[in-house]
Amino acid sequence: MTYNRGDVIWGPEPFKPAVKPRPWVIISNENHPFHGEEYLAVTLTTTKRPEALEIIESHWIEGSAPRKSYAAPWVVITIKHKDIKEKIGKLDLDFLDKIVENLESYICQS
Repeated sequence: MTYNRGDVIWGPEPFKPAVKPRPWVIISNENHPFHGEEYLAVTLTTTKRPEALEIIESHWIEGSAPRKSYAAPWVVITIKHKDIKEKIGKLDLDFLDKIVENLESYICQS
């Protein structure tokens, strides 16, 4: 099984290896050089911050979050396919574009 842009998965917690997996949303697409082997992803969190993007019910195409969740576009990771535990849902691609636009604002010059 290959994961796709917008898929929400349980993946590794890079800074706390003993902690259970955390949710990530895949932002890369099939043009990623190693699509199917690794993916770019942004973390989801339950911590409300002014910069975080709230995920509402209508953003979910499949599945849902058990608690109020937010996307944190400043927390980006490369996740290896073998480290993904399972898919838990999929976010709307329009909302995903908003996440990526916020990420771009952190890494691109105006």
